[in-house]
Amino acid sequence: RRLPLVWTPVIHPSRPQSWEGTGLLRVMEVFDRLAPRVAPLVGGVIASTDAEAEHFRHLGARRVELIPPAVDKTVTRASAHARVSARAEFGLTDEPTVLVVARPARRKGHPFALDVLRVLRKRMPATRLLLLGPQPDSELAREPGTIVPGWCEPERVSAAFDAADALLVPSSYECFCRTIIEAWSRELPPVVTYRVGSAPMVANGAGMVAPYGDAMAVAKALQAIRSEERRVGKECRS
Repeated sequence: RRLPLVWTPVIHPSRPQSWEGTGLLRVMEVFDRLAPRVAPLVGGVIASTDAEAEHFRHLGARRVELIPPAVDKTVTRASAHARVSARAEFGLTDEPTVLVVARPARRKGHPFALDVLRVLRKRMPATRLLLLGPQPDSELAREPGTIVPGWCEPERVSAAFDAADALLVPSSYECFCRTIIEAWSRELPPVVTYRVGSAPMVANGAGMVAPYGDAMAVAKALQAIRSEERRVGKECRS
């Protein structure tokens, strides 16, 4: 009909690689390599990351604009008193706490998050994984050290960000990951892998990046963040 069409593809150029080891689903790799080639037929493309924008420019899109995901508002890190209250909501006191926010889905990497938790608990036995998304009666909730309150209302999600020491994004693939923006808005450092499209921004000083599948490397990054936060807290109190 020749009407203006703006496309938000949400297809990072690394996405085809994410189907490795998925059996018949591997056919989706073909789709991911072919579908973006319709870009020259649309009026404009909205990309989430620099890599995605460059990908669609290379494919001949007439206009590409970089517009990353946003959140409703930016807030500062919760006060010490507010953090104590937030942690109490989830039965926490001073345990090292890692937050994962992801609905149950293969690519969200829950098994990898549990691998990281097991490594962390060998190094810091009190570590807890606060996992928002799965149901409290899921198999994930039976792993020692996990806290699984289910999918929460926005107010409780906000409390979870305040309660955590770091955000972990264990996904096998994310074009951007809006949860990272939510963590940044609360001054909560994220740890991601190179499978996440926004990893270059995280690596630029706003968190830490480690190889996907390397539970030890991710655990060390999370431990370093916890140690740094405790050091800064002591300096502030002194």
